[in-house]
Amino acid sequence: MKACKKTSILFASLAVLTLVAVCLSFVPSVAFAETDAGSEFTLRRGNANNFVYSAQFTLGADQTQTVGLVFGVSDSLDSYWAATVNAADGKVELFKKETALKSAKYSFEAAEKFALTVVVNEGIAKVYAGGDVAVITCKLDGYEGGRVGVKKGDAVVTNEQFASTDTPDGDIFCNGYEVLKVINVTDGHYKLDSSEYSMKDGVLTVSREYLKTLEADTEYVFRVVTSFTDFNFKLNTDFSDFTAVTATSVLKKYYRGSEVAFELSGNATVRKLLVDGKEIDFTQTGNRVVISSEAVATLSSGQHSAKLYTDLGRPETTFTLSELLETMTEIEPEATHTFFWIDISIFGALILAYVAFTVVKKTKKK
Repeated sequence: MKACKKTSILFASLAVLTLVAVCLSFVPSVAFAETDAGSEFTLRRGNANNFVYSAQFTLGADQTQTVGLVFGVSDSLDSYWAATVNAADGKVELFKKETALKSAKYSFEAAEKFALTVVVNEGIAKVYAGGDVAVITCKLDGYEGGRVGVKKGDAVVTNEQFASTDTPDGDIFCNGYEVLKVINVTDGHYKLDSSEYSMKDGVLTVSREYLKTLEADTEYVFRVVTSFTDFNFKLNTDFSDFTAVTATSVLKKYYRGSEVAFELSGNATVRKLLVDGKEIDFTQTGNRVVISSEAVATLSSGQHSAKLYTDLGRPETTFTLSELLETMTEIEPEATHTFFWIDISIFGALILAYVAFTVVKKTKKK
């Protein structure tokens, strides 16, 4: 199996929703010195997929102008998204090119200085305007990343900061924000225990020991919820130095009143056992896992599936349960008229004999 791949996520500390410079030391940033002229946007080089992008705007004399941040801009400029503010209308809007997707009301004062932040993660955009709660959250259909920039009109743009969260490897950066919970969305929204992930110097790492308890060679979606916002990221349980255990039923067929036993292919600790999706009690001795006869008595006859949750994967197997005494149902004989005709023949012979006897008796009297 391949090495475990982690999607890096940056939770940057914002002061009035502007990124502090220290966050940029963790991940690649756009070289803002390089710009494109000749369009309504001031564009930055690079290609951003998942990112945190923030800028502070001071409106100019024309309060009716629309200003904001653009992202996902194609090289030909024929495709882009924009998070904009129109102070005159008191509105924050999210566009896909010229098509409005969502909007929210917001109150601006003349010549007010306000911060606008866009967070894009796993195809979801969140727009923040002067607060720590997203005013717009929207799924970006067809989003494939692209360049970023500003639409400023005559506004003054300051504190422009960008941090890409697309890194080929590494851990999850939570710089400056409290992690409230980590959830394995794929695994039934399981909330990880504090022992199943760790925090050090602002970096969150999901433990390798926990990842080994999941299905092997499977991609899982996790969500980390912070005091600022939440982000999804993906982890693949594809390890080069780890092989999940397998489980085999000792017998293919068991009878009611007996135990059911499974053999594991390696030294693994079973934490939970499901039979047909329902948890059932068990005992483990070494590599053998046993379901007691009392627990087996609660199962119906027939084939059953068993799934063992271990610290080395989640192997599955099957077994069959039969009744202790299997009775054979008597086969009813096919209907036949043989004895009916024999009875008729005997009865007919008796009648004929009686008639003959009567005739002879009468003849003698004459």
